[in-house]
Amino acid sequence: MTFNDLQKLYPSARISQINNASESEFVLYDGHQYLMISLSVLNQTEKDLLSLMFKEKDQNSMWYQHLINGEALNITSHKLYHFVHFHVKYLNQNHDLWLKTFKHFFTTPLDAFYINNHSGIIILDSRNYDIESLEGFIAALDDDFSTNTSLYIGADRMIHDDLIALFKEETLLFHKSGYPTRINTFANTYLKAYVTPKIRSSSIGSSIRQLILSQDEMVETIICMWNHEGNVTSSAQALFIHRNTLNYRIDKFNELTGLSLRHLDDLLLAYLLIV
Repeated sequence: MTFNDLQKLYPSARISQINNASESEFVLYDGHQYLMISLSVLNQTEKDLLSLMFKEKDQNSMWYQHLINGEALNITSHKLYHFVHFHVKYLNQNHDLWLKTFKHFFTTPLDAFYINNHSGIIILDSRNYDIESLEGFIAALDDDFSTNTSLYIGADRMIHDDLIALFKEETLLFHKSGYPTRINTFANTYLKAYVTPKIRSSSIGSSIRQLILSQDEMVETIICMWNHEGNVTSSAQALFIHRNTLNYRIDKFNELTGLSLRHLDDLLLAYLLIV
């Protein structure tokens, strides 16, 4: 159950990126944002159940206390630190075993914990691992646990940098991007998280988006052409259609929307409107 689901049950509840609850509100945190529910609409059983659903784990962890609760981190180091965020779907049990198994991939993880029942983080001070091997490991882990896991590999920062701000932004990026691939970074999430909402909120962008969605096979075509950097020949091969057929689609799309998918700027705009 998500915070949006809970808002349907408790219409007066409010969601915020910061914890600004009053004394008369019950607070939950899902690793991304806070939900405040008036205590007047909750009985004790409901509070206990909600606390169990969004229970905080590893509260004794130094890193947990720093990143989640803002407590000071008493470490002196010149190393570079980074976070590996994880989001696991369909993990209904064996949470501890899953995390223990995942940690084994890394040589010396500093800490690892869940933020909620489906998301968490591993803290590392080295990048002595191979991304391709990590992707294969996650695929095997998903097979073993019947799960669907997505990771976000964070940026390097010094211990004296604002790690809390970094953690919050990376968590938000990962969440807003919708966990698009098995391995994610800033490079493949910032467009969807930061740029797409702005474009879609414009009346022009919204109108073009509706035109795209009204055309059969255009979403698939645009995504394929984006993945092939606008190359018509390789895109046609990937779509299993003749090059002339793809050119016809591109020309008709240009007549309808004024966008030419042969031009990377136009292709980028079309892509951002549908991802």
